[in-house]
Amino acid sequence: SKPVLMELHKYAGTYIHILVSVTIMLGIQEKEGFVGCGYKVVSADLMPFLNYGLIPYACKISHSLGLVILAMGLFTSFGLARFPVL
Repeated sequence: SKPVLMELHKYAGTYIHILVSVTIMLGIQEKEGFVGCGYKVVSADLMPFLNYGLIPYACKISHSLGLVILAMGLFTSFGLARFPVL
């Protein structure tokens, strides 16, 4: 009973961790929409990174925070993964 409960705990914990990371990033995206993190596009935007200077400073901070949260989620999920021992 205890080993079964431990496996359930591992999978549920990992699932909850991923959902929390996604929820944090969606919250950041929602706040960026309220602030107006965008720029006027008049033609095909083939290289959006060139327009990075057109967005407000607060949006640059939130973009950086989103990347940090994404990296944290990926690295901790990688750390939780079980890999075969060679």
